[in-house]
Amino acid sequence: MSVTVATGGRVISKRVCQNCPVPVTSKTYFVDLICLPLKDLDVVFGMDWLSDNSVYIGCAEKSIYVPTENTAEESVLCPSDIPIVNEFLDVFPDDIT
Repeated sequence: MSVTVATGGRVISKRVCQNCPVPVTSKTYFVDLICLPLKDLDVVFGMDWLSDNSVYIGCAEKSIYVPTENTAEESVLCPSDIPIVNEFLDVFPDDIT
């Protein structure tokens, strides 16, 4: 398998570790890992895996958020809770939720 890395180069791998357990807080994900000959690198999750698992990457905060079964919670926002929208409340109907 040929993989394009961040530098634009290509790395060849002949090994895939299937169904590897990757624990994240209280949840264990089972993923197929492609073994690459790279130094100083543990695991790289691809964009497909990140989006399939609803992972949030906060670049400004330099953090990631990986939802687990125990972190699902519902939050309700009103238009007045959103700073820019708050300036234009007359445009939104009163019953919007």
